[in-house]
Amino acid sequence: MRRLLLVTALLSLAAPASADAAARWAVKGGGWGHGLGMSQYGAYGQALEGRSYRKILDHYYRSTTLGQASGRVRVLLLASVGSSTFGGANRIGSKSVEPNRNYIVTRSGGRIVVRTRRGKRIARSSGVLRVSSPNGLVTVAGKGVYRDEIEYRPGASGGVTAVNRVGLENYIRGVVPLESPASWPIDALKAQAVAARSYALGTGTGNAVFDHYDTTASQVYGGYSAEQPSTNRAVASTRGEVLRHDGKVIVAYFHSTSGGHTENNENIFSGGEALPYIRGVRDPWDRRSPYHRWRLSYSARSLGNALGVGRLRRVRVNKRGVSDRIVFATFRGSRGRNRLHGWEGIRARLTLRDAPSKFKKITSRRSTAGAAVAGAGSRALARDIFGTVSPGRKGDRITLQRKTSEGWERVAKARLRRGGKYRFAVEDAALYRVVTAGDPGPAVRIR
Repeated sequence: MRRLLLVTALLSLAAPASADAAARWAVKGGGWGHGLGMSQYGAYGQALEGRSYRKILDHYYRSTTLGQASGRVRVLLLASVGSSTFGGANRIGSKSVEPNRNYIVTRSGGRIVVRTRRGKRIARSSGVLRVSSPNGLVTVAGKGVYRDEIEYRPGASGGVTAVNRVGLENYIRGVVPLESPASWPIDALKAQAVAARSYALGTGTGNAVFDHYDTTASQVYGGYSAEQPSTNRAVASTRGEVLRHDGKVIVAYFHSTSGGHTENNENIFSGGEALPYIRGVRDPWDRRSPYHRWRLSYSARSLGNALGVGRLRRVRVNKRGVSDRIVFATFRGSRGRNRLHGWEGIRARLTLRDAPSKFKKITSRRSTAGAAVAGAGSRALARDIFGTVSPGRKGDRITLQRKTSEGWERVAKARLRRGGKYRFAVEDAALYRVVTAGDPGPAVRIR
């Protein structure tokens, strides 16, 4: 029969001699992405409840109106690569070619050269060569199929660079299905189309060669290869629609999951001007996201080293945003202190999904002392596990677990004392840990 575990019920206890001490840190937050503007899972949740795309957009982008816009964008596909193969084209610059053949682009000196697979030179240029097809589709090997034109030019770092010069609507057709699942409700997809179109016109790289990357550095873009019927319908039904503030197309930030509340832009990108249309708002609809809440566990040494302070001892939150996100926090450890920005510092150093909202420290120690145990008829040798939870409130629940061959099993539960302190008395030799609010403390071996 398993021996009973005796919980915090010592009538008297000699001053314990600590045999070892350890700490574990829980880092918690919610969301995935910078938390600015539209939460894509929030748009999904609102659409499921029957809200229109216009109401969805109005919720996330305050003080904006819908307007119309058009144009072309240039999207970087390949940068300074050794060669690129394309097919489906019937024109290379002013020269007509066979659309059923593939051609290879390389660099020779300061020029780019286009050849057939057998090596015959078709065209060359020290500037830009535009490649187009009779059906508006050009295949770029290793990348996909793209609408409109492909521009080839000498790469800035050698080799050749390829850019898709594409109409705005065709560009958005290649963005929406890679930013939101095509199976989502149509109003969520429409909201994504308007946000993506606005972001495309409201931002740019400032580069003379291209306006956007085809990655998350701008928006994820897959060209014609990525298009889906449902997302194309969403793009077509919102054709030309963009969000404006004071007559200008806005920078329509969007992200996967807000964690229940979006954030003000100046609290995420430090030094930036506060944008009146990117204000934090409640977002209960994104609870359907698997990233609505997240938590990670670290040793004091691994967490502190990542934050640049050695073994972490204390955390002080200096500023929070309008959501629960940390904007600035100061970390103290065995090698000094470091003040870090939530998004640009903490998140980046720990490779988190979003800026965190909470740091919790759980310490555990073991001790052995002679004691009179409540309910026992004689004095016994009591072995203690004790420590603190910070932050922790008196009355918060805490559980003691023991490691078995099948995993961790609960063997006792109690509540925190004043100052977040706890104590368990045990009789069996084993490996133990405490858990509070789902956060595990360090493992302590009782011998």
